[in-house]
Amino acid sequence: YGSFNQKDLDLVLTSGVRHGLSTVFGAGVADGNDFRNAPDGFQNPSKDLAFFSKTIKNYNTSTFELGMYYARGAGFRAQVIPVVANPLITITGQPGSLQYSQPTSGYFSSLPYASYEKYDSNADGLIYARERVMLDPTFSLENLTWFNHIARTHYRQNDIFQIGPQQYEFNHPHTDTVGEKLLLSKRLQMNTLTFGGYYLHAFYNTRNNFYNPADGGAQNTVNIGGKIRSGDFTQDDFALFAQDEFRLGTRFSLIPGLRYVGFSTGY
Repeated sequence: YGSFNQKDLDLVLTSGVRHGLSTVFGAGVADGNDFRNAPDGFQNPSKDLAFFSKTIKNYNTSTFELGMYYARGAGFRAQVIPVVANPLITITGQPGSLQYSQPTSGYFSSLPYASYEKYDSNADGLIYARERVMLDPTFSLENLTWFNHIARTHYRQNDIFQIGPQQYEFNHPHTDTVGEKLLLSKRLQMNTLTFGGYYLHAFYNTRNNFYNPADGGAQNTVNIGGKIRSGDFTQDDFALFAQDEFRLGTRFSLIPGLRYVGFSTGY
């Protein structure tokens, strides 16, 4: 527990090792207020959570691992504050009301909830599987496969400085990425030969909509005078490599290698 009503709770659980199987799980939650407060008492609260889990199974000299991670943070986002007073910028948007600035409304002030209300969130989820296999006493294989999803939202309803067809905002881009990495290593009498590569494919959508229900708009409906954005990005990356580590006594080694990398981006 801390300043601005910040509260945090977390835990970690471990299973120990049972028949070569072990698991760990962790989680945490938190919430609190911003250090900036509005004249109506609104404190721009935020909250977040995260959890992860990993399980490993040992088979003599080989292992299989499965894991996941998820985190999300969300909160009300205070509007920027002018450092100099301006009679056209007030906390209600009406002439004659309290001017919104550091010297007039306060250095740590923000707009009232009825004047500006924007809620942002970010979330990230990852799952993966990894195998480490000894094919024989000198030959090993390692494989990693994973999937990642990222989502963001900007949701604005009240904005006294953006009255009209763009008063509301619904911004919800997301990214999906899948990846694969493979390594093979062969230990010889005087050297160790390693080769492998990776590949990943990502898709990113940039959808955003500025609208106003009074003009017929909605989260997924465009209205006249509103601005929208909807773009799709795709990205592919891959690499192949080979290297040979020569051991020169106990203190030195020489590692010549070759690597090829390719990528492409589409929009």
